[in-house]
Amino acid sequence: MKEIITEAQFRRNIKTPDAAYIFFGDEDYLKQNALSVAKSELVAPEAEMFDYIRIEQADFTPESISAALAAPPMFGEYKLVTASLAFTDLRASEINAICEILGSLDGGSGNVLIISIPSGGINAGTPKRISPELKKLCELAQGVRFDRVPAGKLAGWCARHFKENGVDADARICSATVDFCGTDMFTLASEIDKISYLVLARGRKAVMLEDIREAACATEEFDSFALANAILARNIPTALAVLDKMKAEKTEPVRIMAELIRVICDMNTILACQTAGMNQNDIAAATGIKPYPLAKYIAAMKNIGADALAKTLDLCVAADAQTKGYGKGYVPIEQLICSI
Repeated sequence: MKEIITEAQFRRNIKTPDAAYIFFGDEDYLKQNALSVAKSELVAPEAEMFDYIRIEQADFTPESISAALAAPPMFGEYKLVTASLAFTDLRASEINAICEILGSLDGGSGNVLIISIPSGGINAGTPKRISPELKKLCELAQGVRFDRVPAGKLAGWCARHFKENGVDADARICSATVDFCGTDMFTLASEIDKISYLVLARGRKAVMLEDIREAACATEEFDSFALANAILARNIPTALAVLDKMKAEKTEPVRIMAELIRVICDMNTILACQTAGMNQNDIAAATGIKPYPLAKYIAAMKNIGADALAKTLDLCVAADAQTKGYGKGYVPIEQLICSI
């Protein structure tokens, strides 16, 4: 089996392409971007109608790939065929047929096939030990792994995206954007565009913190985390302000309490792990909490003890029961905040 390469290595490799590639991993935004890179590298714009064929899951049959690869490139050196397929939705016979197609490809034909598997679309195994199904595919084609970008590196990516939009965002603004909008790159790209358009429309170049709040949409995790932090810190004005925002967004009271209790429970679990002497990597492995939110939790919990968490959880459970009562609305949550 060929060594599996990264997205950065693929960008270099595609200049003299293999006959076939298998895209897999958690970051679908980077896969989409890599497909665009391959298209611009291999197919001239005027040749797209003939030398670029895209196959989606709904249109897929093994025969559709075979037919797309039957003829050589018409106008350029290469013809690109892409297929976006979740293998979890394919029959065993279809997967076997794909393997037969991959095994029959001739690197000198000029045809290049890229099969892009969405996140969760195949049992990939682990980085150190990939699954038998994925291993078989990567024996027949060049495997390309697309891992999620660590939050620390996302800030730099945000800076570049802001700059491409014609605005300036310093490190503090970029970190705040990730905190507010989350780590999904599709969401981040969209929210950065919205923030940029707002800044430019107001005749400015520099992004300010208030622009993020005004133009972008917060992740539900952000608001729940902010609400929990404010309650634990006994900061009533901030907690009420976060709740007002969630009310304006028409987040259901039951949903708010469910997320709030989840955050408090996560904090309790993390504290128990810390008390047991576990480091951050061990806690992430044991709890399944991803490294970025885990780091935010740990930073927020520096001055919070087990008693405070337990008391807050009891209050939240009582308020949760009240929100499920007829006609109570947001009142139990407001009472919870004002009682801290």
